[in-house]
Amino acid sequence: MSKLLYGYKILFTSIFVLISSSVLGSESDLCDLDQAREYYAQQKISDSKKILLSCLENESNFHEMLKIANVYFHLGLIERNKKNLSLAQEYFQNAIQKIPETIFRLEYAVSLEWDQKLNRALEQYDLILENESHNKFALHGKARVLRWQRRLHESNLLYIQLLNQDSNDINAKTGQGFIQLMDKNYKQAREIFEGVITVEPNNSEAKLGLKQLEGLKKHTLTYRSETRRKNSATLLKQQTIKHEINIRSEFNNRWTGIFSFSKQNVPLGGLELTPDGLLINREAEYKASAYSIYDGSKLKYLAGIDVKKTFNKEYEYQLTLQTEKLMKNTQRWYVGIRPSISQSKIDNTLFYGGHFKTLTPKLDLHNQVFYAVDSDHKKSSALVSTLIFRPTKKLLGSVGLSFSDNENGLEKIVHSTLAYQKTEKLNLGLNFVKRLESSSDELTLGMNYRF
Repeated sequence: MSKLLYGYKILFTSIFVLISSSVLGSESDLCDLDQAREYYAQQKISDSKKILLSCLENESNFHEMLKIANVYFHLGLIERNKKNLSLAQEYFQNAIQKIPETIFRLEYAVSLEWDQKLNRALEQYDLILENESHNKFALHGKARVLRWQRRLHESNLLYIQLLNQDSNDINAKTGQGFIQLMDKNYKQAREIFEGVITVEPNNSEAKLGLKQLEGLKKHTLTYRSETRRKNSATLLKQQTIKHEINIRSEFNNRWTGIFSFSKQNVPLGGLELTPDGLLINREAEYKASAYSIYDGSKLKYLAGIDVKKTFNKEYEYQLTLQTEKLMKNTQRWYVGIRPSISQSKIDNTLFYGGHFKTLTPKLDLHNQVFYAVDSDHKKSSALVSTLIFRPTKKLLGSVGLSFSDNENGLEKIVHSTLAYQKTEKLNLGLNFVKRLESSSDELTLGMNYRF
């Protein structure tokens, strides 16, 4: 990302030099802008900055607004390269207030991108495109921001527009490659990146894309250890410890296979809903699963089967059918049905649905509803709401509340998770569940290793 933005910075700076050098020539006794630019080109940044700051001291004496605007602009470039992003944005805003040049707004938008202020960067690109609908740099910038916001369809439409303007636009092609990569269409992504390398053997973005593809691992080993406690006025705290090993393999991003082994000291029995909406059988000892996923133009389909060997039953089969609709790449709706079968009869049928919405680049809201009927016509339902946050690139957390109503009455559950990416291969996780009605809680520690 930073390499591409740096390339745009050099290009914009070159344009700035060509424009301003032909216009600015007066008031050189107050501000030697040409010398500041020369120092900047020679990487004598401190000397360049010293001249530019002296220009600001004499700002009230300037009659040529473009000149002082370029002073602010150049200071913005210097501060951004030093990663002083807030100060850089302030300088770019001052430049725009003096003269709303497109190049000033473009560099301001790029600085907002670097600072992860993606919605504000998008606003700047849209302001440019209102007057210059075919501006190549603004289209690239907007497509890039939409891609980082995972609004992949909208981003791809802009890359198509850029390729219609210039079929040899390498940056648009690599952008499409990263869209395919983010959408887990690895074969298509590889074809795009390799095609770019054929034309430009030293293209750094295509090389980065291929490197990321090589780094993708399709096998995951997970280990979890769970502790359950129940508080009582008459009984001591009781603990039940469960250990689980899980191996997951993906095949061409369309098939997923899972094998799981779990062992616990005391069988708890019964089916329960996890905070992420999956049914779990706490008596399960062995489990194997296979899922197939199909992405249509507007809908996504999922079909799967789980085969379980439990402590007190022979085998149990669980089918899953689900369809999902994506809306504006910021929210999705899904519905599904999941019948459980053992000894040739349906033991339980679960109906479920959910809504996932991106509130900000670092905050998501996930709401789910469940309704189940067993073979004895007993009914149960649940409502789960989860807030998901990403404070840093390596940290993911969530907190939520669920309400379930079954034959035991109404139960309220508070749940929270925290996941930390220690290395590219190793993730560490923590999950805490507090059952308010029964005064019990569960703590699960786990690790996830990709190989």
